[in-house]
Amino acid sequence: MMKLFSNLYEAIKADAVPLDEIFEEFYLPHLPIIAGGAVTVSPQSNQIATKLIYDSDADGTSEADMTGTSGVLYVVDIDNTANAAASYVKLYDAAAPTIGTTAPDWIFKVAASVRRVLAITEGFAFTNLSMACVTAGGTAGTTNPTSNVAVRLLTT
Repeated sequence: MMKLFSNLYEAIKADAVPLDEIFEEFYLPHLPIIAGGAVTVSPQSNQIATKLIYDSDADGTSEADMTGTSGVLYVVDIDNTANAAASYVKLYDAAAPTIGTTAPDWIFKVAASVRRVLAITEGFAFTNLSMACVTAGGTAGTTNPTSNVAVRLLTT
């Protein structure tokens, strides 16, 4: 039996709704649709996080110092459903990493035609959060995915 919650706090407190459903119900409706692949950072005020970062077409170009301050990363949502090959989202604790040269601090592989929502219960602390999405794991690799990869990050 699926229980509906009137607000995010109730859903989290009850620990009864999968995180991806919480994300879709409480965050996605409030995101603007951005054309041209712009990255947006939306202030949030709740118990999970204070910022929602959304990149509608993550690629091999560095999204440098996205939060402008230090924080903690709690949720990574990667939608690779438009691609017939795996994509790698690379996160850097660096203000201006050189993609393909700077070693990423975190790498998330998402298989072809898949969406993954990853909850980091203790959180990953960072000083400067930067990101890129490419078709190769490890440090090397600068090739963009064939189609758009949407990435959402919840941070403080």
